Amino acid sequence: MQTTAQTPQNRVVKITLTDGDCFTTEMSSHVTDAQILDYYKVGQKINMGKGEHDYFTTIQTVTILR
Repeated sequence: MQTTAQTPQNRVVKITLTDGDCFTTEMSSHVTDAQILDYYKVGQKINMGKGEHDYFTTIQTVTILR
């Protein structure tokens, strides 16, 4: 009988911004909650611009979904 090793699932994080927008993103499965919260800090400015147009907004909440 052959067993198959399962690949750990990526972490999933929901970021809510002060302008009302939000997005989800994946991070590697080995990243800890503390590392996620350090990377996406509440109050941190983030550039959500497209192409050559910058649009800075602020992280309001960080929710670790998985």
